[in-house]
Amino acid sequence: MIGQTVTNNTQLQAAISSASAGTTITLANGIWTNIYLSINKNGNASNPIKIVAQTAGQVFFEGNSRISLGGSYIIFEGVIFRNPSNLVDNGSSL
Repeated sequence: MIGQTVTNNTQLQAAISSASAGTTITLANGIWTNIYLSINKNGNASNPIKIVAQTAGQVFFEGNSRISLGGSYIIFEGVIFRNPSNLVDNGSSL
């Protein structure tokens, strides 16, 4: 299992680029602004790719931040989205 803690967007993008099954990327506690994640990687049932908050509820994505998950067996957890900018409503309903 591969794991690393990242503290900025540059480190995060590099970690995502090299992620493979079993990788855990930990986002350092704090405010992350204007983060765009586009992940198209494949983990598997026993070794998912994880992107997790260092402490659940203590990592905040703010501003124009968004994520796009593709591939399979990707876990993204513990992050709070708040204080959005350029909010777009595509008109869809759940």
